[in-house]
Amino acid sequence: MSVNAGDILRGELVMEEDDNKNKIELKVFGKRWMILAIAVIYQLVSCINIVCFGHINNVLVKLLRVKPYEVDWIFLAADSTYIGLSVPVAAVATKLGFRKLTLLMVLCMVVGCMLLFLGVMVQQHGYPVVVLGELFLGMSFVFNFSIIPLLPAVWFPANEVAVAIALQMVARGVGIGVGSVITPHIVAVDQSIPTIRMHLMIMFGIVSFISILLFVASYFMVDDCPPSPPTISRSKTYLDDKTESMWTVLKSFKGFFMNGSFLVVLFVYSVIFPINNVYTVLLASILHKRFPGRTGLNKTSGLVVMCSWVVGAVAGCFIGPIIIKTKTYKPVLLVGVASTVLCTTTVTLGVYFGQVIAITAGIISMGICDITCSISMLELMAEVIFPKSIEQCAMIAASTMAVVQLTYVLANRAILTHWGAWESTVFPVVTSFVACTILCIVPTPYRRSKENGGITESQELLPREG
Repeated sequence: MSVNAGDILRGELVMEEDDNKNKIELKVFGKRWMILAIAVIYQLVSCINIVCFGHINNVLVKLLRVKPYEVDWIFLAADSTYIGLSVPVAAVATKLGFRKLTLLMVLCMVVGCMLLFLGVMVQQHGYPVVVLGELFLGMSFVFNFSIIPLLPAVWFPANEVAVAIALQMVARGVGIGVGSVITPHIVAVDQSIPTIRMHLMIMFGIVSFISILLFVASYFMVDDCPPSPPTISRSKTYLDDKTESMWTVLKSFKGFFMNGSFLVVLFVYSVIFPINNVYTVLLASILHKRFPGRTGLNKTSGLVVMCSWVVGAVAGCFIGPIIIKTKTYKPVLLVGVASTVLCTTTVTLGVYFGQVIAITAGIISMGICDITCSISMLELMAEVIFPKSIEQCAMIAASTMAVVQLTYVLANRAILTHWGAWESTVFPVVTSFVACTILCIVPTPYRRSKENGGITESQELLPREG
């Protein structure tokens, strides 16, 4: 299916400059905003499902008759799919096309939501069904890691790319925020098992219905691409994307790992991106360990994490336009990573001294750091790997990030169980400091911006390569 120029959401002309400062007319289509709306709603629904179990660990121990670390694996099941499927999906992504990727992404979410509904409904053996549901949601997220950068690359002009990424990241933050706060408010450990089961069934029944509607909308609205590429840089890689064989794509991965600038951004992405997710999963358990006997900690945890993601979502509405106007991807990323070091240190000190205000301030501020790093990292990654495919790059990033996130959660859970609460918060402090140091030292060239019309030395912050 393709977009017709005579569509009611007809095209409009935009101007870009090539390397010689010549003005070139390109056409973009209004339908891009409807496709972006589908991606935004997807982020909301899927993120609610991914994180909603983190703040009711003790409730799920009661409902599913499992141990606390087994509840962690409900969340970590998604990470397992990233690790196993990211490279194969990257190899076939360009052959499938944007439409099929989107339909597979939403279809996996539909199946995952329905399995979560079934898992909390059955009275016996619900745990493996819930884990299976999260595996399907993880598969959906694997496709989504390709869609996040691919959607703006295929449909949006250069001056709107950061906005398209930012809106998806904002939706992700809102979804995680809602997922963090809703379950502690609808279920509690002192409720009866039938009551817990009924409340969770209502929740997952609603999200299953929404996901089905989203699949129908995707089937009728999403196309592979507009009739013409929206940017100069996209026009130069567009045909290559369609003609590359799977074997060529797999061999191209070697080129990514020979790119020193990409490896730096990949490392930063892998260690910074999961930190807020780790607090989303473990904060309630950390608070229960640090403040034994105190009531209402699940709700407190959920509210703090919700505020973190919502504040980050609001901040993303301002950060995206700033990045578009200035193209200062690396300076913005450096500020975000340095702020992450400060926030994680604040959380550690807050847990150590038993100061809930410090813990709250650190985690809420982390939301701003997370959205800042997410938007600028994806843009910087696209710069350093150009003209290679950003969707393949995103798959590699998803796989490595999943390994690190898995390590974070398992290591911190073990430390929390065998040592103590504040010790379990030190790991992110160390890794974010290392990432900040490396990012300061290694130069990162802006190759895509040069192709689209030039970049200033000050925007790169550090001396350029070659």
